[in-house]
Amino acid sequence: MLNARNGLIVICCLFPLLGYSSVLSATNNQSNELKKLYQAKNYQTVIRVGNVLLLETPDNPDARLFLGLAYYQTRQYNKAYEILNTTLASYPDYLDVRLALINTLLAQKRYSKAFEIIQEGLERHADDVSLQMAKVKLMTLQGKELEAVKELNDILNTHQNYQPAIDLKKKLTLKARHKKKSIKRTIANDQILTKETQSQYVFSMFTNNMDVTMPAQYWNYSSVSLYRHSENVHYGIELNYANRFNHNGIQGGLVFMPKLSRNTQLRLAYFSANQPELFPDHTVYGELYQNVLDNVTVSGGGYYQKLSNTYFNTYTGSIDVYASRFLFSFRPLYYQTKSGPDSILYRLHVRFYADNPDQYVGLIGYIGSSPDLFNLFTVNFLRVREKIIMAESQFVINKSLLFQLGGGYENQQFPDNRERGLFYLNVGLKYRFGHV
Repeated sequence: MLNARNGLIVICCLFPLLGYSSVLSATNNQSNELKKLYQAKNYQTVIRVGNVLLLETPDNPDARLFLGLAYYQTRQYNKAYEILNTTLASYPDYLDVRLALINTLLAQKRYSKAFEIIQEGLERHADDVSLQMAKVKLMTLQGKELEAVKELNDILNTHQNYQPAIDLKKKLTLKARHKKKSIKRTIANDQILTKETQSQYVFSMFTNNMDVTMPAQYWNYSSVSLYRHSENVHYGIELNYANRFNHNGIQGGLVFMPKLSRNTQLRLAYFSANQPELFPDHTVYGELYQNVLDNVTVSGGGYYQKLSNTYFNTYTGSIDVYASRFLFSFRPLYYQTKSGPDSILYRLHVRFYADNPDQYVGLIGYIGSSPDLFNLFTVNFLRVREKIIMAESQFVINKSLLFQLGGGYENQQFPDNRERGLFYLNVGLKYRFGHV
């Protein structure tokens, strides 16, 4: 039997435990109240009450979770990240906190950090489907639909009847197919105005710098243009500048490109200049483009170029074939002068597109013969053999601004076996504004 002294000792030892139990009970009740407020979408109240509660019990992970979620729902992502990140550091196995932090990082577009938090979670909870689905969400936001579908297949291997994964797989599979078809259509329609084309303005600047061996000079050809793009027509103005043989001059022109049908476009242009050493006095251009298949475009047309006392015509056509993310293009150029020798030049073009068709790299090659288009006074009596190789690229800086970079080498062989070499460096910018 307990004597009075021993009874007193037991009571004294139990009293602090009873007090601690009361604190735990109060904390749990307060966390439950926060949860109810959050579920009722009273986010501002959660923020107000949660901050007061953390002053009393700063190490309350449930309160910190709901406070972080309330910050997330009100788009206060920095505050959400701060409280959720510190909570996860103290409670790395608290899965709800980890998932809330992942969603916050995705909202901030901090994809590398989100991937790090997901991988850490999968190391602790390898089979947790919510973390696996978070990884799928990250892949989707990064535009990696095919990789996301593969991840969903892995999830469904162990969770065969997990309906969210089944539904998302169907959605992403359709999206990936549509995206592939859209890229394919965009590339195949590179010369055709598509129905999806939104009204916009496009301003372009391009400079082509040449280091020439004969004569030993630096030449330049530059161009600026402004186009109005709409659903049924493109039209614009171009100004071209050339500097060769110690002469420089400007050529101006108008371009008009109406869409005749869903798959047919006509390109028309007129250019005028007053520097016959550099540009024809008048240039008239017309070419018809036709999509014959989803991945094939053909065209045919030509140029009439009038000089002061002569002229020459260029007859041309093209066939563009899309295969996977590649574009293969072939274009012959047949030159017919008023009284000089005819000639033909063949152009081959290979281009690889990224997921975004605005980004690409490519190679362009020319072989054959042509007039010496650098010296228009000789077109009636001079034909040169041409070998040209060019590299091209275009990169997206942001939604509106594109950067172009390229270069190459051209070799001209004259009838008397003299040769001219030209080394190219090409730089351009394209700025889109309006409804981009």
